[in-house]
Amino acid sequence: MNMRVSYKIILGIWVVLLLALGGLVYMTYSRLQPESFVTLLKEQVEKNYPGSIVKIGHMDYHPALDLSLSFRDIEITRPEGKLGSIGELEVRVPWWLLITDRGNAQINITRLEVFLSKDEEDQVTESAPKVSAPKKIKVVLPEYMAHARYTLRAKDITIRDARDSRRNFVLSKLLVKEFQYGKNSAFELNLPIEINHNRAKFTSELWLFGDLTPDKDQWRLNFRGEFKTRDLTDKSDLEDLAIDGKADFRPGDLNIFANIGFLIERQKVGEGKITADKSELVMDFDFTAFPLEYLSIFSDELKNPYLPSLVGPSSGLVRFRRNFKEEDLKLESRFSFNGTFPLDPAHTYAGKWQFSFSDSKWETSFITPSSDVSFFRRSIIDVPKGEVVQYMEEIGFSGIEIDPALNIQLSLPEFRKAVFPHYYSTKVSLKDCLQGETKVSGTLFHGFTPHEKFYQIELTGNGSLKMDYMSKDMAENLALETKQFRWSPGYKFLSPVFTTDNGLFTGKFEGKWNGLWNEGVWLSGLKVNELKDPKGDAITLVQKIWSEFAIDPVTTADQTWQGSLKGNTLNVTGFLLESAELTKLTGVVAPSPKKSHLILNYPKNKKWKPVRKDLPEFTW
Repeated sequence: MNMRVSYKIILGIWVVLLLALGGLVYMTYSRLQPESFVTLLKEQVEKNYPGSIVKIGHMDYHPALDLSLSFRDIEITRPEGKLGSIGELEVRVPWWLLITDRGNAQINITRLEVFLSKDEEDQVTESAPKVSAPKKIKVVLPEYMAHARYTLRAKDITIRDARDSRRNFVLSKLLVKEFQYGKNSAFELNLPIEINHNRAKFTSELWLFGDLTPDKDQWRLNFRGEFKTRDLTDKSDLEDLAIDGKADFRPGDLNIFANIGFLIERQKVGEGKITADKSELVMDFDFTAFPLEYLSIFSDELKNPYLPSLVGPSSGLVRFRRNFKEEDLKLESRFSFNGTFPLDPAHTYAGKWQFSFSDSKWETSFITPSSDVSFFRRSIIDVPKGEVVQYMEEIGFSGIEIDPALNIQLSLPEFRKAVFPHYYSTKVSLKDCLQGETKVSGTLFHGFTPHEKFYQIELTGNGSLKMDYMSKDMAENLALETKQFRWSPGYKFLSPVFTTDNGLFTGKFEGKWNGLWNEGVWLSGLKVNELKDPKGDAITLVQKIWSEFAIDPVTTADQTWQGSLKGNTLNVTGFLLESAELTKLTGVVAPSPKKSHLILNYPKNKKWKPVRKDLPEFTW
């Protein structure tokens, strides 16, 4: 009998304990009902953004060993537009945290989007009065959550432009373990970096991991990380760039300041600072051994015929500023490295290259230690398209052989036919360049705009030559003037119309035409001595005229070419072969047989009569 009473007493005690425990658990769970969490969320949002509205598409509540609250399709809006959205938000809180105010809660966020307005005044309407953004964001938590620790997992975080939904920033993954004010916590994040630029694609990832110590006013972070390059369309092999740094974050102001170092294979190659807040991002980096391979994505902007492949280390700096509200982006950088300037396989010059970028203005330069070769190019870039709009370049040669220096110049016939994708000008300066034992100086200058082409040459030292070509509104002009100018095989600026291995030229040659050259107006008064192996279309024409009398003019070293051309009719006033016979040719060469004839004249001492020959239709 007593034994049975004892069992009842024990059973009663257990029932009371279970009821007490159940009541305690129920009271504990009731502190975190979905409605109370939604109320807390709305209070915090509306406190920081007055006039905002929180919408939740779906809620789930699962009380078990952990309290699990799940929300999907959350949107935060104001009358002037959308502030943000969350695809899914899960909050998991252990029941003992609600009893003791101690423990570790979990917050899982997927597809978080934040929309930033660049100019809130532009968003104001009569139905939506101006509402200023808070200068500081303040979050107040319930007492039972203030001392808890939190593990935060977030995926697919995007910051977008409020006007056009353009992505300003993307974060693939963020993990913070056991976050608590005043305590040290571990974190890691993954930031994808993808640049589609001028038909090239640069894809990389920034992995950061470290620890943070948060206080209410400032968080202190220590981190390490690595840029892992996954793909580049030109298949360049890029070394992974590691970073090491410290940062201070002020959550109330959304302000961050970081000092970082850059490393490759544990060797420091640079350092810098990053400052960011709600209105702008500023990055300031200095490098001592920056890999040039990272600049290969900008190869089209940097490209020129003399630049070697972008490999090896360089020193320099990068200054970047992005103002989010004013759509203002400023980029300035400068890199220098040792390299070569190849004119041809036999003539390569060692020196230093330098790149300088400032927004749309990009500059490239080169100089040798003795300054005998120098190069400077300034390009104007359409930054969004990654295209060169125009460029201006200057190339200087001093005391080197002249032939390889002249090889970089297009010939005038090539220049006339060329189609250029953008404005440009190229100026080559020659100072005491060697042609044998003779020193030659001068300039070669040509360029293109949508309205005109120009091609100018001026040389002195071995006689003088001046040539000026201009094409504007379909009208073309050419003027050439020489004085005891020694022509050599290296002078190919009239090829394939005219080249020669040797010749001493004096006189003038000029023409004006619109469309076909032979329908223009031309005047020639040139005398050449010591002519050797002349070639080209001009020589073929002279040979064709002399061939009417079975004479080959190229065998004569001293000649005179005097004549004029107008409307397809060539008036030969004096083609002279200064051989022993001093043979001279005059006449008219025209498409009409009635006008076309040639007269072969001999010296008076020969007492030979001139020979006239009427020509059939003459075609050019």
